[in-house]
Amino acid sequence: MRVEQQSFLGMAGLGGATLVETASGWCRAADLAPGDLLHVHGGGLRPVQAVRCRDGAGGAWLHVPGGALDNCAALWLGAAQLVLIDTLRDPALPDAMEVLVPAEALAGLRGMSLHAAPAALPLVTLHFDEEEVIWAQSGLTLHAPCVTRPDTLWLSRDFAQLSGAAARAFLARRLA
Repeated sequence: MRVEQQSFLGMAGLGGATLVETASGWCRAADLAPGDLLHVHGGGLRPVQAVRCRDGAGGAWLHVPGGALDNCAALWLGAAQLVLIDTLRDPALPDAMEVLVPAEALAGLRGMSLHAAPAALPLVTLHFDEEEVIWAQSGLTLHAPCVTRPDTLWLSRDFAQLSGAAARAFLARRLA
């Protein structure tokens, strides 16, 4: 699947208070450390290799209300964070069961909206040995990059991905 030139407004990552599923239960992303085991999409547990936490001030964030994407509660995502969405056999995507889309493409759907960073909101990016998709806030699936391939923060080598107009057109069909 071809990916258009990226137009990200912000950085990839999730708000530090976002809950992710670990081997010992749900934990705030900001509280994770290398070696912690996270449940990944497709089954199994994978150890976190690096936890990068930075000040999200000045960046664009997507506010995701509770329930908008099967998430149990509201959360914040960096505008460039890749989100895995089931295609539900979209006829325009016959070869993809799921696709990654940048969070910014979700703005305007199901109450999701872009905002300047809320005060003191840490942006957390979790890195693994390989690209992974992790569970957040119960039912939301988020891409996590490979620690040794920085480009996988924005461009997946392992998952189908849409961006720009293609992502917005798909999301309008899928989430409207």
